[in-house]
Amino acid sequence: MKIALINPNIVSQKVDLSGSGIPYMPIGLAYLAGYLREQGHDVNVIDAFGEAYDRVRSDGPYYIQGLTPEEIFNRIPSGIQVICFYAHLTVIHNSLLEIIRFIKKRLPECPAVVLENINKVNSYSLRQVYSDFFKAGADYVVLGYLEKRTQRLLDAILKNGPADKHDGVITRNNHDSFMPPHDFSKAVNLDELPFPAWDLFPLNNYWKLGYAHGPLTTEKYLPVLSSRGCAYNCGFCIIPEVCDRKWKGRSAQNLVDEITFFGRKYGVTEFHFEDVNPTLNKERTKEFCQLLIERNIRITWKLAQGTKLESLDSDTVDLMARAGCNYVSMSPESGSQRVLKLMDKPVNLEHAVNIFSSMKQKGIYTQACFVLGYPGENDADLRETARLVRKLAKTGVDEVGLFIITPMPGSKIYGQFLDKFQKLNQLTFTPKWRKDYKKVSAFRKSMYIQYVLIKMLYHPIRMLGYIRSLLTKRFRTKVEMTIFRKLKVAWLAHSSRMA
Repeated sequence: MKIALINPNIVSQKVDLSGSGIPYMPIGLAYLAGYLREQGHDVNVIDAFGEAYDRVRSDGPYYIQGLTPEEIFNRIPSGIQVICFYAHLTVIHNSLLEIIRFIKKRLPECPAVVLENINKVNSYSLRQVYSDFFKAGADYVVLGYLEKRTQRLLDAILKNGPADKHDGVITRNNHDSFMPPHDFSKAVNLDELPFPAWDLFPLNNYWKLGYAHGPLTTEKYLPVLSSRGCAYNCGFCIIPEVCDRKWKGRSAQNLVDEITFFGRKYGVTEFHFEDVNPTLNKERTKEFCQLLIERNIRITWKLAQGTKLESLDSDTVDLMARAGCNYVSMSPESGSQRVLKLMDKPVNLEHAVNIFSSMKQKGIYTQACFVLGYPGENDADLRETARLVRKLAKTGVDEVGLFIITPMPGSKIYGQFLDKFQKLNQLTFTPKWRKDYKKVSAFRKSMYIQYVLIKMLYHPIRMLGYIRSLLTKRFRTKVEMTIFRKLKVAWLAHSSRMA
């Protein structure tokens, strides 16, 4: 079949410095493209962001980067049989609906499939919002692992068979009785999947940006997805719903093979791990590091999205550093054990401090992420978080991320906020619609100021290094890169208006 895979625009909230506007390379879509091509399909990728990253238009409180709906439509090849839309982040929801409406109005007979992204904490569970897509004109929604499920759906479409008989597929005509995905409880071998089809994506444009999700130190990078899912049940996270609290990892050998393959093909030496819990299997982490060392594969790699800090110890950290790891994001989430219990997230805070300290000693740059404004959190809890942030600053953590909680569809807390916001694209980590936003935001600003002052006092040389990294655009932390990104997007928006 002749298939179009559409990666939508990047949407950023103008005042948000946290999660929106980040140019995640669509690795889930690249995996699907590779798999469908291996099955014999004619796969055509339209990357609405990547093909026009330098064009920015203003839409109220948001910037939209990339092609317009009309330009996306004009890139659809003639004879296309199925169009798939990647619903990769919550903040792009309204923009994606606009694209679907525009295309379906002009190609009403072409089946439209919406694909779920299970690999990002700021994505969303489509089983919560599928009706929006059907109202926009979509015919199918695919949940969970996309590769084999999308292939089965395409077979059903080709043969005019019943698509709703397959698990994890929601259809326009039978959406009230769909079967949830089953593959999380099965022995899915991720090593059997082909590598992402990056040759179908405009990689050079992503590299021209000069920024990424993880701190970009070289001119080229590629994301890596070493696992899928997570075994934990954090109340603010969508992953427990979209992956049924199951974690599946690729083998260390398969990971090294991919890194070697793309390193040779594209000359890439920097890799950003984008799974939510890449080090859950400690033995796999050690084997991966040992293979890199034994084969003398000289790369740098970063755990950009985060990992469970309890899965690490000082020996593993030492091995990671020797194998080329130079950045790790981890999430204590709160300094209050009471709030951590409310979140249903087990965290050993003493171990967290020790691991951050160990990474500093080994030369690994670190980020500590915290959630503010979780339901039930009080002033005493915030004071405990403030104490932990100050302690980590003294320890030498390179940056902190303070995220005001927002209820992503599929998280356990989503239902508590349904009557609080109006549109899904408001669900960013700068949720100005919250009644307590000013209070929590003021606390966040205060903590950032305290953090910077403590760092200047205890680690002045390191602080000067951050400034140098910003000026040279060889970023060591996300903060430096975020400053550059916000300035560049604002300049691109200005240039686009003047054009």
